[in-house]
Amino acid sequence: MNQYIESLLRNMASSIDDGIGEMLFRSISENKSFDVIEMQEACKGNVIPASRNSFYRKRRRYISNIEQRLAATMASV
Repeated sequence: MNQYIESLLRNMASSIDDGIGEMLFRSISENKSFDVIEMQEACKGNVIPASRNSFYRKRRRYISNIEQRLAATMASV
């Protein structure tokens, strides 16, 4: 992934929720579910500071923001 795009996507995820922004980014970029990310974080001794419903609600908003950004970019081309 292009470094600029990766940085942009990370920033967009953090703007949704700074506490789980990195997990939102990983969920999209690595195609991982809440359960997989939760398990990986638990192995590191971390707890996801969001419920499953909250995570997926924010993930949907994140995807919507990405789609809006792409639509705006395509409209300007």
